[in-house]
Amino acid sequence: MSKPASNNPSGSWKIILLLITAGAAALMISPVSADTGVTIAEKGVVTITAIGDQSYYMGEKVVFSGVNSDSDSTYLFIIGPNLPNGGGKLYSPHQTPVSGDPGTFTSVKTKPDKTWEYTWYTSNGELGAGTYTFYAVSQAKTKDKFNDVTTYGTTSIILKKPFITADISPSPVSKGQPFTVKGIAEGIPPAVQIWIIGDNYVFNTTTSVNPDASFTFTGDTQLSGKLPKGQCYLIVQHPMADNQFDFVVSGDYVRNLKLNNSTNIFRITGPGSLQGSDAADALMAAISDQEADDHTLTSDMYTLVPFRVTGAGPVFGAAAEEGVTIAASGVRSYYQGEKVVFSGHNYDSDSTYLFITGPGTFMTGPGVPNGGGKLTSPRQEVVSGNSGSFDIVKTKADKSWEYVYYTHNLNVDAGSYMVYAVSQPKAKDQLNGVSSANVGIILKKPFITAELVPSAVSKGQSFTVKGTAEGDPPAVQIWIIGDNYVFNTTTPVNPDASFTFNGDTQLLEKLPKGQCYLIVQHSMQNNQFDIDVSGDYVRSLKLNNGTNIFRISGPGSLQGSDTADALVAALSDPNNGDDTFTVIPFIVDDMGTSVPQSQPITTTPVPNQTQHSPLQYAPIGAGALVIVGIVLWKRH
Repeated sequence: MSKPASNNPSGSWKIILLLITAGAAALMISPVSADTGVTIAEKGVVTITAIGDQSYYMGEKVVFSGVNSDSDSTYLFIIGPNLPNGGGKLYSPHQTPVSGDPGTFTSVKTKPDKTWEYTWYTSNGELGAGTYTFYAVSQAKTKDKFNDVTTYGTTSIILKKPFITADISPSPVSKGQPFTVKGIAEGIPPAVQIWIIGDNYVFNTTTSVNPDASFTFTGDTQLSGKLPKGQCYLIVQHPMADNQFDFVVSGDYVRNLKLNNSTNIFRITGPGSLQGSDAADALMAAISDQEADDHTLTSDMYTLVPFRVTGAGPVFGAAAEEGVTIAASGVRSYYQGEKVVFSGHNYDSDSTYLFITGPGTFMTGPGVPNGGGKLTSPRQEVVSGNSGSFDIVKTKADKSWEYVYYTHNLNVDAGSYMVYAVSQPKAKDQLNGVSSANVGIILKKPFITAELVPSAVSKGQSFTVKGTAEGDPPAVQIWIIGDNYVFNTTTPVNPDASFTFNGDTQLLEKLPKGQCYLIVQHSMQNNQFDIDVSGDYVRSLKLNNGTNIFRISGPGSLQGSDTADALVAALSDPNNGDDTFTVIPFIVDDMGTSVPQSQPITTTPVPNQTQHSPLQYAPIGAGALVIVGIVLWKRH
């Protein structure tokens, strides 16, 4: 027999009372962020920045610092060219970190005030020149394991190879008249070494480098009076990252201090010594051979300035009346994409033949041939006697010549190159007895930096993106990405390489709260953006002459960090072109109190909120619900 239903509702109201009490208890718990699902008390921040202008010569130290309000240790790793996809440990960049294994990361303790600092030395020899991004994470997690609650920050830096340029003035040098050697030794070594070589003559000294990387050496009348007439060679030697000269004079010999712990390599004075161009060639070959296979950037490099010495008398501004001369416009250091004007005199022939020498190996394969490459196609070997394999410029009636050289689309690595001007179509190994001259130039890879101002981004308040786009592109492309939000535009680059983009209040009203990403894209030397937006898609213009690679808006599109990661991956893929970029993650809030994850803050961060009594979170609402529940229960 079934049990009859009860007409007494008090049991139901007991259940109601329990539910109301449970709801009140839930209200007493600290609020939950609707954006992340993480309690406000638990939500922290990690930032990272590099002191300075974010552009460093290899051998310099970089000081990273930031804030970590989320954990007691900050875990660092690096991503960049030729490194593992998952990144690398700072001092072992080819060692990939493993999520959950703190020992595979570079880690630094968070201080009591929630700040951290780490000094990184760039002379470990495992990284090439280029753009690198550094991650600071509150947990030992690799990038592929990040999720919505991972707190991290990033910053990008440029690593540049040190280089040296020099000029001698006046040229030619007159015996008994003073002259000056001036130049730039980037990387700012304490000193450079100066060699002046002629027939039966060698002069060797060092001169200090100023804080702005410039150096000056003055040859007095006594020194110039000893110079032999005719062809001489000025060689200025840079000690590179270890600030130690590898090649020095020891007695009658040039000695290599790094070869078998010090070895004489050729005789430069005394009986049987090399003379003039032979001595200069031997010194340059020794320095170049050691530098060629050095990835630590501690092997010396040099620049060469051939010059002539005439008889006594003021000849300032005069050109030599025999042979060939060459000079390069500007400071002889150029971003790929810039133009260079070469000029000089040729007193020996009606045509001047040009070719270039440089690194024998590039990252993508073979480099410039040993005998030299065509100036406009450096990997194409010049052939003695074949004038068509050279770039040719006609000598003018006044024996001068000029050639405008465009450095875009050369398919070469950044580095040091030597440009030769020759009176006949002869390669480097057949210049004996042929009038020639050369000038050293540096080709640098363009780069980009950016910052977000102010550091606290609030909806409805204006902000500014400022930065530098070296290499003189006409514009940069700005991307701002958040959940269900993408903004894309271009902004022009000023003649001084700076750019500014102002985000107005209308733009900021549309920004979603929470994590957003600013990506600034550099078009590099072809001045064309290889990645752009086409309808609802991000498209690669270099892939199959235009290919959609992922959906950025509309149904099925990627969102937030997934969109930013996909864009970064597309820009990093060499198959999609050569564009470079910088990334700034930042937070958008309503009150202007956020801290962008790419920038450190100087004030002490607010620690996690302490738990207060539940009544402070719900002093009225929860109690009222309980009282109402009790009254209703009694009435029933």
